[in-house]
Amino acid sequence: MFYCEEKKAQVRDAMRKCGLRELNFRFDFEGSKVIFDAVSRDGRLAHIQRQNGHRSGISFAAKVSS
Repeated sequence: MFYCEEKKAQVRDAMRKCGLRELNFRFDFEGSKVIFDAVSRDGRLAHIQRQNGHRSGISFAAKVSS
C-alpha cells in the first residue's frame, strides 16, 4: 500500500511505467464474514465427532437416532 498526498498523477504515471498496477479498495467496517466454506459434510461430521469424544461414525449415528 502506498499513499501520496501531492502529485498523485505523476506518482501514478511513474508507477505505471514501472509495470505496477493501481488497485482500488475501500475499508469495510462490518467485521469478518465467511464468504466460502470449503469444509465438506464429512469433514464437519468428523469435527463434531471429535468434539463429542466419539471415534467412529457409528456411535455418532446411534447417539443422533436415539
